[in-house]
Amino acid sequence: MIEVHYQSDIGKARDTNEDYVGVFTSQSKAQLLLVADGVGGMQGGEVASEMTVETMGEYFEKSHFTTAQTALTWLEEAITKVNQAVKQRSQDYFDLRGMGTTLVALLFVENQVVVAHIGDSRAYLLRQQRFSPLTQDHTFVSQMVRLGEMSEEEAKKHPKRHWVTRAVGVEAEVEFDYDVQTVQPGDRYLLCSDGLTNLLTPSAIKHILLEPLTLADQCQALIDLTNQAGGTDNITVLLAAVPNEVKS
Repeated sequence: MIEVHYQSDIGKARDTNEDYVGVFTSQSKAQLLLVADGVGGMQGGEVASEMTVETMGEYFEKSHFTTAQTALTWLEEAITKVNQAVKQRSQDYFDLRGMGTTLVALLFVENQVVVAHIGDSRAYLLRQQRFSPLTQDHTFVSQMVRLGEMSEEEAKKHPKRHWVTRAVGVEAEVEFDYDVQTVQPGDRYLLCSDGLTNLLTPSAIKHILLEPLTLADQCQALIDLTNQAGGTDNITVLLAAVPNEVKS
């Protein structure tokens, strides 16, 4: 089993925490890790993120699959269902109009992991001292950077830098990006909301993940450092560690 620890913090500038995180195990012992960051509506952001994570988690715990391909099929069905449910909820309640949420997921099955995401919550992999992003933000500025119409430095200061171009529950249908990778012993995964990555550089995050600390202490260190840098948003950190030795 993958060792997991997570922590979510309100930060220093918000009145509520609209991030939500969940860890679930299926009937076939697959593991699902989720981080969601709610957007829109008066209290809609926190409703959308909690609803997304809990709905997918409950569905996952009743599921059974043993391959990455069946896991991917499950993800497609689950995201479609939760997208429809969140959108319907926003239409039913005036104070929730316009709500939605980002979503980033790791689904571990056998020796593989499916990485899926919508929005600007991120996944990273630390493998043999190399710290690499596993997702690309679905935001206005990141799209402009990929098209060569904006530099990385311009994107960091652009007034629309927080505008997500995809979110669960906003449109009738939602697309998610995914990748399937083989897990290696000693791999370390990070899921996080943008409250972390807006203030900490990848090198600063990597430095903490290389420290000889427990996952719990690393989560706390990342949150503390983010708050020291301003804590301008909610901060959610989830770390997952693959055992150094895989039992046969």
